[in-house]
Amino acid sequence: MKSSAKEWVECCPICQSNQQTRAPVIALKPLEVPPYPFHSISYNFITGFPKSQGYDAILVVIDSFSKFGHFIPTLKKVSAKGLADLFITHVWKLHGLPIKTVSDHGTTFTGKFLRALYQRLGIKPSFSSAYHPESDGQTERVNQFIEFYLRSYVTANHSDWSSWLPLAEYAYNNAKHAATGKTPFELVYGRNPVMNPSNVPSNVPEADQVADTLAKEWKEAESALRMIWLDGKNVELRTNSNKLDPKRLGPFEVTEKISSHAYHLKLLETLKIHNVFYVGLLSKAHESPSQPFPERPPPETIEGEEEYELAYNTNYDTHNKELLAIIKALEEWQIFLEATDKPIQVFTDHWNLEYWMQARTFNRRHARWRVFLSNFNFEIHYCPGKQLGKLDALSRRSDYTDVPPESEVMLPTEVFANTSKEELEIVTDIRAKLKEDPSLEPIIQFLTEDANNAPPSIQKAYQDYDWEEELLWYRGKLVVPDSEPLKERLLREFHDSPLAGHPGQQRTLELLSRNYWWPGMKSSAKEWVECCPTCQANRCAHAPVISLKPLDVPPFPFHTISYNFITGFPSQKDMMQSWVTAKGLANLFVTHIWKLHGLPVRTISDQGTTFTRKFLRALYQRLGINPSFSLAYHPESDRQTKRVNQFIEFYLRSYIAADHLDWARWLPLAEYTYNNAKHSATGKTPFKLVYGRNPVMNPSMVPANVPEADTVADTLAQEWKEAKSALRMSKERMSRNLGTVPEYSVGKEVWLDGKNVELRTNSNKLDPKQLGPFKVIEKISSHAYHLELPKTLKIHDIFYVGLLSKSHKSPSQPFPERPPPETIEGEEEYKVEQIIDSKQLRGKWFYLIKWKGYGLEDNSWEPEELLDHSQEEIKQFNQARLRKACDTAKSL
Repeated sequence: MKSSAKEWVECCPICQSNQQTRAPVIALKPLEVPPYPFHSISYNFITGFPKSQGYDAILVVIDSFSKFGHFIPTLKKVSAKGLADLFITHVWKLHGLPIKTVSDHGTTFTGKFLRALYQRLGIKPSFSSAYHPESDGQTERVNQFIEFYLRSYVTANHSDWSSWLPLAEYAYNNAKHAATGKTPFELVYGRNPVMNPSNVPSNVPEADQVADTLAKEWKEAESALRMIWLDGKNVELRTNSNKLDPKRLGPFEVTEKISSHAYHLKLLETLKIHNVFYVGLLSKAHESPSQPFPERPPPETIEGEEEYELAYNTNYDTHNKELLAIIKALEEWQIFLEATDKPIQVFTDHWNLEYWMQARTFNRRHARWRVFLSNFNFEIHYCPGKQLGKLDALSRRSDYTDVPPESEVMLPTEVFANTSKEELEIVTDIRAKLKEDPSLEPIIQFLTEDANNAPPSIQKAYQDYDWEEELLWYRGKLVVPDSEPLKERLLREFHDSPLAGHPGQQRTLELLSRNYWWPGMKSSAKEWVECCPTCQANRCAHAPVISLKPLDVPPFPFHTISYNFITGFPSQKDMMQSWVTAKGLANLFVTHIWKLHGLPVRTISDQGTTFTRKFLRALYQRLGINPSFSLAYHPESDRQTKRVNQFIEFYLRSYIAADHLDWARWLPLAEYTYNNAKHSATGKTPFKLVYGRNPVMNPSMVPANVPEADTVADTLAQEWKEAKSALRMSKERMSRNLGTVPEYSVGKEVWLDGKNVELRTNSNKLDPKQLGPFKVIEKISSHAYHLELPKTLKIHDIFYVGLLSKSHKSPSQPFPERPPPETIEGEEEYKVEQIIDSKQLRGKWFYLIKWKGYGLEDNSWEPEELLDHSQEEIKQFNQARLRKACDTAKSL
């Protein structure tokens, strides 16, 4: 009986359609390791940004071999030609055409234009499976980094995120990648860039102050009133866009422990939310004396009154500003002007204010102002500004004066903080502090005196040290003495500065260890990053564990590339219109990529209309490029680009101005930053893999060992060989992941997970969990299948294997067959089972029909004129709607 019940339930069509199936644990299918940089790339968009210099999205392009990335500011609604322009401008000009591309099935990447362009350029596009974002985990990871970076530096209104984008890219490419152990810069150029100490002031407390601070911290840690961070994903802040809002808010003080799972926090009065939170939304706040949390400024006392600076008043229009000036003047002299017998004469050069008090309707702000003004007896008179004399002169804009314009700054001032003078000061301080460090005195004495006569044990112990130019070197790195101000200054430069981009512990240590060394540097970097307030506020506490399906390894740089758009940025008035067209995209592709690296063989993008239009498809075909597109509803196919999108968002948030309008000028530096950091999959920077070296960030006065010209080629070949080995090891680790890949035969029927499919119903709450079953008509790969879908289901028909499940059938539980159409008056007609909804469009009524014998996925909108034989169903539907409207009216 048990087996009979099991078989009956297993083959029940209703249960299979409506029960939530457990997702199978599927073994990962790693991609092949690319043979050289930019052989295979992935691309994607990061959207949701506020307008910054005219941009609202970021197109992220990541090389699968070196992990070198490009962060290109653009518009969310960019066309296929516009995408081609961006691709030409920012990718082809540096790396040439890739052989393979990886992206999702967005319409931007799958349009006829991009397909033709790929075919013309000889690029082979690959696309992620539907509803399976893990296919492009690399891009998704970069996207997270970008968002974190930008959150760390953007101003309050998020409008300057595009200005920080170049430095975000530099920071990403200048950090080691977990899969390769090297930065993308090193893999492309053969070396890492030089990072110089900056002139950022460092306030270091004295020894006794440090002791007092530490004692205070221990006391606070032991008490119940701890400072903690609050997860900000559920809190709506008053900003232009929530795209660049901090990931965590606070820190706030714990005032009470409600239970083991709930805590009471002391919130700001302006934060109108409940102050008891689930423990899973809280995280510990780390603070150090050298990295204190910014304190909220107290109110300023102005003539006996406490006032906070209000920035929103500057956003008023001219009418409200003029009226606010009158109100402020009456407030200032209220004790003399209130309730006077004779009316107060108010003169203004804004003519509309004469009739303001006579208006019959007011908005909320004007209503409040009118209540206040009712206490005064005054009259408003219009007087031209030229007749007001000195009063008018005080209100004139300063930019109307005959003053020479200030010079325009193309790059943020933070970029030019590192100069040779400041670096020389650091080196001078190190030289002066060396002799004050007692721990280094034996080493210096050994090197400055007759070292040859020292005992063999001493010579062996100090063999890695050198004394040159009055500086101590350890294995070619400058030794930093035991001086906390010096260490903190270096830590600020290689972690807090825009050129570093607030990297993690390992990347901060790697940047420091390129030119400097001191005992315990690893623990110093770990503590600094752990206690950084910016990182704590903007970095996600837990990263999701995502199973990946790696892409094939390209044979050489720019053989295969991936690209995508990042949208949501503020628009720019001076942006080129051609950037949003397919032809403009092609021009950018030729201008910035092709002339430096040649054409790629393959590209990867999603199915966006920008990438799939006829223009790009024809151009790709003409150039011999083979485009690849991600599968529908499966952004993970281009996860590499998605990850870079996150890095771009993070970088721009870190440096943009308050209005987010300068994000575009930061984008070149974001690209430079990304390409100057090691990638985890290759262990090298993209610059080094492509050019055999890493770029120089700033001229340095510290001696450095630079490879000779004849060894550059050998170094680059060796770097590529090591990168291939690292990628293959990463691929083997992914292949060893637990799980199996289910297989389905062609011709068999399978269920499709319906969580990503929007059906035409009144509510998706009670929609079937599984759709189908549908027939398998082709096996694309071990992880993707082509299904035969009804014509009414307007979705892509290739799906990731994890979204499919086996269909169980039993003779005693047959699936309902779709009835054939009936022939009525010589025409085929289908029976109407129920009318679900109605709408009026262009003067005609349309009805949402549930067809008898067909599933919800076959629901369709039909005009009333085609429902002549369903008038009874229409009448029943209209009567039901009328009864519902009457019941609603009675309840009111």
